[in-house]
Amino acid sequence: GFIAYFFWEEDFAKPFIEAWLNRPQRDIRFVAVSDENRISPPLDHLPIALQHMLDRARVFKTREVELLEIEGKLMLVMVWTPAHLGGYQLVGMVNAARIHEDGWFIEILMRTTSLGGLLFLCMAAILLSRKFLVRVEKLRHFVKDIIDEKFESRVQVEGNDELAMVATTFNDMAEGLQRRERLRRFVSDQVFQETRKSDEQSLSQGGTRCEAAVLFSHINDFEKKSEETTPEELLRLLNAYFTRMDDAIRAQGGSIDKLIGDAVMAVFFLVPDLPHPAVRAVLAAESMLRETAFLSAERQDEGLDTIRTDVGVHFGNVISGNIGAKTGRLDFTVIGDVVNTASRLVGIAASQTMGSVVVSRNASQFLTDEATLSPLPNIPIRGKTEPLKIFKLTL
Repeated sequence: GFIAYFFWEEDFAKPFIEAWLNRPQRDIRFVAVSDENRISPPLDHLPIALQHMLDRARVFKTREVELLEIEGKLMLVMVWTPAHLGGYQLVGMVNAARIHEDGWFIEILMRTTSLGGLLFLCMAAILLSRKFLVRVEKLRHFVKDIIDEKFESRVQVEGNDELAMVATTFNDMAEGLQRRERLRRFVSDQVFQETRKSDEQSLSQGGTRCEAAVLFSHINDFEKKSEETTPEELLRLLNAYFTRMDDAIRAQGGSIDKLIGDAVMAVFFLVPDLPHPAVRAVLAAESMLRETAFLSAERQDEGLDTIRTDVGVHFGNVISGNIGAKTGRLDFTVIGDVVNTASRLVGIAASQTMGSVVVSRNASQFLTDEATLSPLPNIPIRGKTEPLKIFKLTL
């Protein structure tokens, strides 16, 4: 171990060096050199190259290692100056030929160790990469769920590395999207679209003038039904009714602006590549009457009373925008004579003997010839000299 320390050998080389020391031939020698160059045990002569090594080691306090010919043999020579030997320098010499003869085992051992280490690293890399790819695949499936609007999806957080941080961030994002989707069901489509604009745009008061078809509907004689029905049954009826009405309106590219008791206010704007808003509003109205008939049949099978719905449709210019407090609540809606008139038309439809769709002349002019319209008495419009022509749609 003493020789291994001075020749900077690794621990695994110590047994071989100790074996060399026990050999009878002088393959390894140590000598001490004083300040006056007295050598103990003595050498036949002090080579000039060795003298230079001694001088450099003494002056620069370093270790010197060279291959020198000593007493006719090529030796690996190392010179150093220990701190506690009173100025003596130590010289260690190893037969270079013996190193070449016995070094093969150490070389094979080192190569075998290196190869084993390389194989271990490869196996570890494969295992780690598989685990990494599995986690990445989970993230990919999670992103696909988000694209498919499955906002309830979550990705498992494993460990505390960068992928775990990404997974945590993705889960927070999904939770925010899920909350937004829940909120979306409490507001109209127009309100939701407004929230996607900048704060300066979406929170500013005011509106724009545009053309739109406005549809109003309600459950006929709802006040009487509400008096005769328990609150729980009334809520069940409204939920079933609004579900069917919403589907019919969305199928024609419209959106519910408000739910007012049993009444529905829907808006149909001009949309590229879709039929005229008035046409889509009337088609939605026809579908709403059919859906109400299906709902009534289901209620009748359950031993409950039937219901009827009435619809009014008008078309014209409206103001679409934010209405409300400057720093408080805002409501994105449409206002104007068109809204008021559509509300009056649903009242006229309610006066008919059965569920009806009443449309104004403004809306009927865009319908196809296949639509069967029966004229009804004109109604006066406040602020206008001429009454409004209205029609009943025959289904």
